[in-house]
Amino acid sequence: MELKKRIDDILNKFDLKMNENNYHLYKTALTHSSYVNEKEPDAEDYQRLEFVGDAVLELAITELIYKNTNLDEGNMSFLRQKLVKEDTIAKIAIDLGIDELILIGLGEDRKRQSLLADVFESVLGAIFLDQGYKTSLRVVRKLFFDLIKKCQNDITQIRDPKSLLYEYIQTDSRNIMKFVTIRDQILPNNRHLFEVEVVIDDVVYGRGKGHSKSEAEQQAAKDALSKIAKT
Repeated sequence: MELKKRIDDILNKFDLKMNENNYHLYKTALTHSSYVNEKEPDAEDYQRLEFVGDAVLELAITELIYKNTNLDEGNMSFLRQKLVKEDTIAKIAIDLGIDELILIGLGEDRKRQSLLADVFESVLGAIFLDQGYKTSLRVVRKLFFDLIKKCQNDITQIRDPKSLLYEYIQTDSRNIMKFVTIRDQILPNNRHLFEVEVVIDDVVYGRGKGHSKSEAEQQAAKDALSKIAKT
């Protein structure tokens, strides 16, 4: 069976061997809804396995970041966000050859980034159900460890919270961020005390105070990163 052999080839890259009774998991992980509609109406598409794989990937990435970096919670959250970006995962899927195995209907683009990212996660979900979490973690480690170290170095070179927050929101091009001065108080010593809010997509994410607008913006960005890390 050609598909099974090619799945085995991918698993062999991680020194894994498929449990024969679980071949259906891997086939399902590679099956797009358009293929089900056109060729196998009784089959299941990859979406449920994608749900599983998404959770496994986030947990594994979180564990690897915690154990292999000394970043604080805000930077850990920022790093995780960078690692699970759609384009990053899609590139990994192509490097593994997953794009060539997707069972897909006519008119669909197997190179579409969102599809590749989804199918990678569904394959990881299949590995988790077939082999367990420890094996899934080993797969994620092999694929992401070098990238974790590279991104960590990039983050540590960006020291100020405002720059980090800008980097964070750029992981989603739809995000619009602005800093709004809500108070400019003149103190008895004639110094100003500014209070600033950072607003992302019309939602207030953080507030900060400082004797200059720049200082207040940095404090607001720090507050926002702290709150984002807890979501």
